[in-house]
Amino acid sequence: MIEPQPERQERLLKGLKAQLSDKNLQQPPPVISGDLWRWLRQELNNEDPFLDVKNLYTQKALSAYPRLREKVFASENPFQMAAWLAVAGNIIDFGAYSTQQEIPLEEEIEEVLNEPFEIDHSEELEAACRKAEKILYLADNTGELVLDRLLLEQCGAEKVLLVVRGAPILNDATLEDIVPSGIGPEYTVIGNGSDIPGTWLEACCPPLKNAFNEFDVVISKGQGNYETLSQSQRDIYFLFKAKCPVVAKDVGCSEGARLIIYSGKRAAVKSIISGVSLS
Repeated sequence: MIEPQPERQERLLKGLKAQLSDKNLQQPPPVISGDLWRWLRQELNNEDPFLDVKNLYTQKALSAYPRLREKVFASENPFQMAAWLAVAGNIIDFGAYSTQQEIPLEEEIEEVLNEPFEIDHSEELEAACRKAEKILYLADNTGELVLDRLLLEQCGAEKVLLVVRGAPILNDATLEDIVPSGIGPEYTVIGNGSDIPGTWLEACCPPLKNAFNEFDVVISKGQGNYETLSQSQRDIYFLFKAKCPVVAKDVGCSEGARLIIYSGKRAAVKSIISGVSLS
């Protein structure tokens, strides 16, 4: 017998509430939400509930990519333009948006091209990447991954280790999304060994942990990676859109701000304020 939709929704909501009741709320929100989504996938008997929207926004981003690549190479500073457009891709986030919503990717791209960032350390990022021999690039979402290509190309494939999630979670990128996103075999790509929607190092695989400590530059894409890495003692370049008031307050920016933050340039990296977000 098929369970009626309202009853199913009520059962799942009650189950999520029960799951949340015993969580350590001092952990970063992506760690908590990772547990909740893992439980939900099991209840739904669906290992990748976001597969359709992942594919949809990969195609949307691919359709925009040739035009954006032309903008990069026509700009006065191709590296900076590529970094800005990579941040624009961070709007493709179904932890922050409902799958029933149309994510305004084109509008975001236009705003990125016409409005200044509240915090923009792209000059420092470029200088560091030009000097670096090894760059660790922590990816975030599918669709966004296509726009990341613009910045990856500026960094140089021979320097980059690209890291995606170890298993499906929300619309985050996994190894299965690499080829559809147009990322070629010249890039070295690994999964991080985790299905948390961030980079929670204690849950990640040894190759990532080693690279995180040893590589010259770490580029961290997305809010989830910021939430899980903002207290790290090593210098990190965070590229993302602040999609919730908790993170905006932590950064010291307005909600919705687009950001390229060099953590070594901040006076102090504050702790994430306690609170739970499913993003």
